[in-house]
Amino acid sequence: MATEFDKTQERFVLDVPGSAGVVTLEGWKAGRPFVAVDGVRAGAGVGAKYRIPMTDGTVTEATVKMKLTGSIKVMAGGRALVSTPSMPGGLIAVSLLPLLLLLLMQGAIGFALAFGLAALNMSIVRNQGLSMAARYLIPVAIFVGAVAVELTIIAAVFGSRS
Repeated sequence: MATEFDKTQERFVLDVPGSAGVVTLEGWKAGRPFVAVDGVRAGAGVGAKYRIPMTDGTVTEATVKMKLTGSIKVMAGGRALVSTPSMPGGLIAVSLLPLLLLLLMQGAIGFALAFGLAALNMSIVRNQGLSMAARYLIPVAIFVGAVAVELTIIAAVFGSRS
């Protein structure tokens, strides 16, 4: 069973029996979690895999998975070490607002803008260092600004045809 998560902590100590040091989950507030041993980032392998040295000389692999809902799950030795709470559904919906831009402008520019801004918004809403109000308002402001930009582009294109 995963340890209960305390979101007030900058570092979260992970219970890894037999590890050669103190294993922590760090960087989670900024949305870029990683595993560290004695304060030093464990050598990241492929993807989000980290090598944790054990007292008996072996190495255990830990994985960090971040879901679309903003939940972070750390696994090592076949068991969950910690699982963070998911984001509220409203934050997920707000972060995906830029996908509505595809209704205004399709094509390469529309897709690049929509999916690029959706990715930017996901990084903003996952950032635990921001207040909840900022995590809602910044993506909405980005969406409103993007709608204004797209309407300006559309007006310029139709204006040049007359």
